[in-house]
This record gives sequence, structure tokens and C-alpha cells, in this order.
Amino acid sequence: MTFKELALFLLIAGTIFTACNGNAVIKKKDVKTAPGEELIQTESAKTGQFSFDGLAYTGKLSSQYLDNKPGGKFSVLCQQDLDNNMFALFQIVFPTEAEAAGAGSFKPAEGFYSLEKGEAHIAVSGYGKIGDKEYTTQDKSTGTIEVKNRVLTITNLQLFTSDGKTNRVDASISF
Repeated sequence: MTFKELALFLLIAGTIFTACNGNAVIKKKDVKTAPGEELIQTESAKTGQFSFDGLAYTGKLSSQYLDNKPGGKFSVLCQQDLDNNMFALFQIVFPTEAEAAGAGSFKPAEGFYSLEKGEAHIAVSGYGKIGDKEYTTQDKSTGTIEVKNRVLTITNLQLFTSDGKTNRVDASISF
């Protein structure tokens, strides 16, 4: 192998290694966000667990900045692609990453566009056994949302669909 061939091989291998990094950053503009916002998503090699309607899910984690900058709203997602055309997605949105990473309890928020300090918005959606409706926190949701050392623990949190149906979610996610 000549020096040129070796250099070309190393360049290609380095490019592939960088492109397949476990924390790749992806900018998305086709995702529903507030006007003028862009989604920045980071994929992770970590997994998280959540249970919903008595079923346990384990999925890949990713995080997002919803305001096109690291100082904006911060979201953690746990997604499991299941066999037989089933899919499950857990998402929590915090006012900022700094607040998400800090220790403490969070109050359920009705929406994520105008989160206040100490609030978090949670949504569970999918298809298959979860159904085709999105379940979200509302101001009247009961249960607990806690973070300690970047570990999210959700216990018996009540979620609602837009037509008033309820269900409960539990989660343990290290982000």
C-alpha cells in the first residue's frame, strides 16, 4: 500500500468513525416547535426504561434543545421501536438543561411552550399497544417527577389525552 493509499484509507475511516459517533448532533427543521425555533437533537448510546399501561419499555435515549441553543428548553426522549408495527416514545421537556441536571422535584406542566422554573412537561405517544392518542401532563396531574445526579425518576404520574382519557407512567432515565 502506497502512502497516498494509506492516507486516503485513514481519511475515509476517520470520516466514517466521526459520522457514526454515539453522540451525533442532528439539526431538524421539520419538527413542530414554536415559531422561529429550530430543533437540535443529540443521539445517545444510552437506554432508559419507562412503563405505561402496565407494559415496560426500554428505548434509546436522545436529547434536544428546542430553542435552537443549549440555553433554551431541554428535552430528553426515550424511544423504543417494537416488533409488529408498534412504537413507544417518552418525552420530558424542562425549561433548561441546567435545571434538568440539577437535583429536585418538578411540577407537572400543561404545555411546554411556556415552561416556568420548577416545571416539566411529559408526553407518551406511539402506536400499537399505546394507541394512537398522545398522553400528556396537565396542571392537575398527580405523581412525582424527580431528578438527582442526572437521573430522572417518574413515579405513578397521571397523564391525559385531549379527550380526557387517563393513564399512568413510571420511568427511570439516566441522561
